[in-house]
Amino acid sequence: MVIALKKFKEPMYPLPDLFRVALFQWDVKLEDFRSNLKTLDKLLCECVPFSPHCVVLPEMWTNSFCGTRLKEESEFLEERLESCANRAKQFLVWIAGTFAEPMAGKKVFNSLYLIDPSGKIRYKFRKMHIFPNTNEEPFFEPGLSIPKPFSSGNWKIGAGICFDLRFPEVFRQQMLEGANLFFVPSQFPAIRGEHFRLLSRSRALENLAYTVSVNRTGAEGELSFSGGSLAIEPFGSVICENFSPEGFEIATLDVQRVIALRKRHPFLPPLEK
Repeated sequence: MVIALKKFKEPMYPLPDLFRVALFQWDVKLEDFRSNLKTLDKLLCECVPFSPHCVVLPEMWTNSFCGTRLKEESEFLEERLESCANRAKQFLVWIAGTFAEPMAGKKVFNSLYLIDPSGKIRYKFRKMHIFPNTNEEPFFEPGLSIPKPFSSGNWKIGAGICFDLRFPEVFRQQMLEGANLFFVPSQFPAIRGEHFRLLSRSRALENLAYTVSVNRTGAEGELSFSGGSLAIEPFGSVICENFSPEGFEIATLDVQRVIALRKRHPFLPPLEK
């Protein structure tokens, strides 16, 4: 089963220059979609007073890394996307989340989908690099190509997923296509929490782009997760950061700051030749 991306001339809900993004963070439960969906609903209700335009979810938020059941989970992709689309319409927000996407054979893709407030899928990014240390390789297939950034208003949104943060070229290629904002859903363990922070800041600074990296909390197997979801502005400063077991932070991103910084500090144009 393949979910095709429809092409639309212009988003029904264009992104404003001042763009409020909610970073959702919680203990993603293994093989418990109902519990994870309940937490998503709780956080969506709690963030209503802050009127976010978009929410970003942790990596593999539906059932986490459920091993041999990933292929089965991928067969529910259409249903999972519909559940997000319904909530996008109910709360009038964009939702960015990753899902197990089916493919031929035994493996799946780890794919980020961006859904608009009318419930339509606007963008998809497949994780490019599979993490070897946690035995992802037997279950996941890496993406073969990097899609062009999604454009709305003055924003051009690109992405990476977790381990992709360690590969600057993934983000540089998207920046050369105009990307000025990156969404990075992740499951970075606590032992490498400082790596997550440093890599996220580096990807923002070297590309003069906003970066929104969202992590999970809790424990799974031998790994523990401390969250640390953060939004970074184009000069590498942290806008907000969250270490609570469950909750969210709201970051207001200003695309005019990216435009001004790229004009004032022409670090990037020589790399575009």
